[in-house]
Amino acid sequence: VYVWFKARYEYDQAVFDSNNALYINGSLASWDGLRWVKAFSSSNVSKLVFAVTSVVDNHYGLSAFKMDVDLPYAIFDKVVFTLSVADDRINIGSSASVSISGVYVYDEASFQGYYRLNDTELAKSEAGRYAFTVMGISDSLYGLTVFESNTVQVIWDGLAIYSQAVDLEKGFVSVLVKYTYDDQPVNGCRVSYGGAYAYTNGSGWATFQIRNLSRMLYGSEAYALEEPLYGLTLCSQSLAIQFAKEVADTCWVASQSAISSFFYDYVNRKLSFHTSAIAVVYVAGMGTPQSVQVNRKTWSDWTYSDGYIKIYNLSSYVIISWAAPPAQEEPQPPQYISIFSMGVGVADLGRIEPDSTVNFTIPIHCNQTAKIVNVEFQLKSEWFTILDKLPFDITKGNSTLKVQLKTPANVQGVYSIPVSITGMIEGTSLTANSYVKFTVETARETGVLEQFLVYLGDPLIIFLILMTVLIVAASRRRQ
Repeated sequence: VYVWFKARYEYDQAVFDSNNALYINGSLASWDGLRWVKAFSSSNVSKLVFAVTSVVDNHYGLSAFKMDVDLPYAIFDKVVFTLSVADDRINIGSSASVSISGVYVYDEASFQGYYRLNDTELAKSEAGRYAFTVMGISDSLYGLTVFESNTVQVIWDGLAIYSQAVDLEKGFVSVLVKYTYDDQPVNGCRVSYGGAYAYTNGSGWATFQIRNLSRMLYGSEAYALEEPLYGLTLCSQSLAIQFAKEVADTCWVASQSAISSFFYDYVNRKLSFHTSAIAVVYVAGMGTPQSVQVNRKTWSDWTYSDGYIKIYNLSSYVIISWAAPPAQEEPQPPQYISIFSMGVGVADLGRIEPDSTVNFTIPIHCNQTAKIVNVEFQLKSEWFTILDKLPFDITKGNSTLKVQLKTPANVQGVYSIPVSITGMIEGTSLTANSYVKFTVETARETGVLEQFLVYLGDPLIIFLILMTVLIVAASRRRQ
């Protein structure tokens, strides 16, 4: 930074020029024809204040001076950038999440301006390690050009199935999974093969037991799905497995070659198929085969143990035969179980006064002898008491359930209370639904006219009144 001062004699305002000397912060300044100038620099972040520290007057020998201006200052600063990544090992093709923050070192204020990274492509299509750092800046606030930046690295990686091992003798299919970036084995990787799943061990091998696999076409692909260390989920390379398996009922055939024309003749106890090399056949409960034929010729290069037949040096068509099946037993007639049914009738209690108790029965019809195990009133359950002790038996046909109803003192209205009754027979339960209906109201006191109208509704009363009228009329005619 260049610092300059102008100096004059105070008495006559004459310029204090190059015939003299002036020192700024202890360093001799240079006269440029107009002013005294001195360049300063600093390798450290700092604030420097500048002042005239002494003068040499060759005209008058003066040494005293005074400052009539505010002391200038300069801040020597730089910008520091800090880069960080949320995940430093990600799937190939994914975008890296790079966070960047910049501050002025002197006062730790946020950087204002623009920066340029060395690499702006944050998604890579190939496995590899890539570094990111700030390469240039444009400071909008102070015009600074000096900066520092750390460097972060991101690895784009995937899961690759590199090799396979099929061992029909020991009964397994294995695949080796490695990281695409560094070819290191993947531990704990979940692998999918033909609908089955297995996890890799510390050496990167995932093993599938042949007996647990379903039908598998020759060349079916094995895929790496996910691993726990970095959270990678991209299978960058799958592998076609040289293995096939056909399944029928309780038997299956496995081979390291394609299997075709697979057929299991259950009636004649024959199993046939086409394959080559070695085949393993599992037949549950069939025992040792009576014969093995290859290309319609008797074959002797096979073994049998615990339901497994291993046939060697195959070239094409295979037929495995067992002795004739034993005579089948006569089918037993089906057993019929009677259906349990139960119905519950409606209990109509008519009119009931408030604060009264009524005993009543609920009709039940059942097609078998059963046991009532539960009775539940869906509303106003506190008004009802089951008088029969649960559980209790009911016979086939019609039965009743004894219940007591106690109405509160301050209620009136028409009620239909749903009720559910559960019966049980031999571990089978059945619930039937019905309801209890009644009207709660206070009896009214009738007047003379209402009582008279009630009497008129009685046929006997009407007959007696008519007879009385006729007798009176007859007696008057006689007089």
